[in-house]
Amino acid sequence: MPLLPSILNPRLYLRAVLAAMVVSFVLFQILPDLLLWSKDADQDDRCRIVSITDGNTVRTWCPARGVEVGRLQGFSAPKLYYARCKSEFLEAFAARRALRLAVMGAKDVTIVREGKDVDKRALIKVWLDGRSLASLMVETGHARPHSGRGWPSWCH
Repeated sequence: MPLLPSILNPRLYLRAVLAAMVVSFVLFQILPDLLLWSKDADQDDRCRIVSITDGNTVRTWCPARGVEVGRLQGFSAPKLYYARCKSEFLEAFAARRALRLAVMGAKDVTIVREGKDVDKRALIKVWLDGRSLASLMVETGHARPHSGRGWPSWCH
């Protein structure tokens, strides 16, 4: 017979806390993208951003092409999944959050596809309420202008 009744067993609570952490992490990653997917769902004739990977990589949905991965043009943002240091990783989270809030807060999102890059991602430019997303991300400090050559270091 165990010393503690099963309801008082600390292992039960530890498992419950770990399960709650896993569920909340998954929801934290998925929920914002579900909100983006539902935003402007009535505009079936226009492309829209449905998921944000990091500060300059998104998934778009267009009626003619379906869902495709796209790289936002005109700026360079820190990489979330290929971060070279802790500061780049943390800044990538901030850049993704800023991008998500900017897209969700815009009344009009205009997406222009400009071909594909060497990784077969769509190259796209975005305007939010008539303003360039690239200039917005650079002005807020979440990105740097991209000249087309090399990638700036985000490590301090």
